[in-house]
Amino acid sequence: MTASFDHPKAVSPEPAARRRPVPGTVWIAGATTLIAIGSLAIFGGLALSEKSKLERTCSPFCSENETRGLRNDMGGADISLGLAVAAAAAGGVLFFLRPNVESQSKPALSVTPATGGGMFSLVGRF
Repeated sequence: MTASFDHPKAVSPEPAARRRPVPGTVWIAGATTLIAIGSLAIFGGLALSEKSKLERTCSPFCSENETRGLRNDMGGADISLGLAVAAAAAGGVLFFLRPNVESQSKPALSVTPATGGGMFSLVGRF
């Protein structure tokens, strides 16, 4: 008679689940981008309207005072465009470089019947 016993296999702990949540700063950068694009559209529209008005009334001999509004609107559009590009770039960098974090298991309550009653246990990571 021959008996053979296998060694018990080591049970490796279950690897913690990893996830990459989107940080709040990415949402803020995205919202900033959208607001800056809206501002660009408003200032750009005002600049085009002012340019059209100046072409009809005084072009090519418009005074410095008459073109001030056009230059202000064009400056606002330029600044808005720069802000939109910077915020979009920052949001992209923050999104793609966000860290991996361990998923935290939620606490669980279990009820187990036992001789003469029952048992409650609370399981989870804290």
